[in-house]
Amino acid sequence: MAEQARVLSVEELERLRSALVQFKHEAGAALSSVALVAERAQVWLEQQERFWKQEIRKREEAVSEARLELQRRRMMEILGRPPDTTEQEKALRRAQARLQEAEQKLRAVKAWLVQWPRALNEYRPIGQRLADFVEIEMLQLLAWLQGRIEALQGYLATRPPEVASAGSATESEATAPPLPEASRS
Repeated sequence: MAEQARVLSVEELERLRSALVQFKHEAGAALSSVALVAERAQVWLEQQERFWKQEIRKREEAVSEARLELQRRRMMEILGRPPDTTEQEKALRRAQARLQEAEQKLRAVKAWLVQWPRALNEYRPIGQRLADFVEIEMLQLLAWLQGRIEALQGYLATRPPEVASAGSATESEATAPPLPEASRS
């Protein structure tokens, strides 16, 4: 036999198998977690779209109220002079800025609602390949490795046959009782 097995520690192979089992469980849990997060993200985006639509309506009302307040203030005359409308103008600008912010947020959410399914469609085949590897190929690998471990344990448990040297007596000769004196002559 030209090649010999050089097994130093079957325990190391058992530790490797144990680490692979742990990896399989953790990878499976991580893939499940990713699937749940992806689903939650879609639901969250849909909720955000509804939220920002409602916010736009509220903020449009706030802009309208700020405009009305500014117009009312401008119609007042105090001692024949136009009234100071600085506060009302600031309030109107703040309301308009908040409305613009809500409109930007809604545009961003709508863009993500379009992009998110595309991103998921790109991820799904890759994630499925990894899931198949973890669930199918890892099981095969673990079974193969277990078989190798058992084979090596069996190999290590066997003892090489004892070879009798040419000049020594066989075991049966060494344990045979001595012959009586009369038969020796």
